[in-house]
Amino acid sequence: MFCSNCGQRLPDDARFCTGCGQKTSNGSTAQAQSAYTPQATQQPVYAAPVQPVYQQPVYSAGEQVVLVMSVHRKYSMFKLTACYIVFMNDKIVLAHLSTAMQKAENERLSQEIKASGTGFFKGSAAMMSYWANYQKKYYQMSSQQILAENPQENRLIPNQSVSKIFFSAYDQDLSTDGSQTTTGGKLNIDIAGGETLKFTHSIGSNRSTRDSLLQLFGGRLKYRR
Repeated sequence: MFCSNCGQRLPDDARFCTGCGQKTSNGSTAQAQSAYTPQATQQPVYAAPVQPVYQQPVYSAGEQVVLVMSVHRKYSMFKLTACYIVFMNDKIVLAHLSTAMQKAENERLSQEIKASGTGFFKGSAAMMSYWANYQKKYYQMSSQQILAENPQENRLIPNQSVSKIFFSAYDQDLSTDGSQTTTGGKLNIDIAGGETLKFTHSIGSNRSTRDSLLQLFGGRLKYRR
């Protein structure tokens, strides 16, 4: 290697010329390397995973629950199935409570009551209260949620396809002083095309039920006490 300034021969690894002191190419490279400060590699920033959030299904436009009835659907003289009739402003949704569903709910409740350490009598009362208020949940559900609960049996009937609603109710005294009474009646839904759905219920005669059905079906309602 030779000095670029004075031409003196230099060792290959020389950084300065021994004759004139000029920096060699080795010196310039070393200075550049010493001036270089490697930057720390920037680690990628990952956003925290978004937790799934349950969203209520979008309700049909104007869909509103007006009345829910606890009934038994009558298929024949000896075949009855527990059912809830959800009357909406534009449709009827039948929510059947199959034996398998009842059994599963009872087992779940029994396990919860047992785990809480609740005694037998309080546990039995809690079980009865649960079923007595079971129908209230349908006031918070959309028609699609109800259908999805039991796709094989639940059913939707547009109000416009109902040709007639027959509702009968009675209040019967079981004692002479009127301290004990029983209530019940029948509900038939006639659908255009000739199909009639028959139900029995334990609802007493009351103006609220009558007014709700009259609001939905007008002259198609036949109400009997």
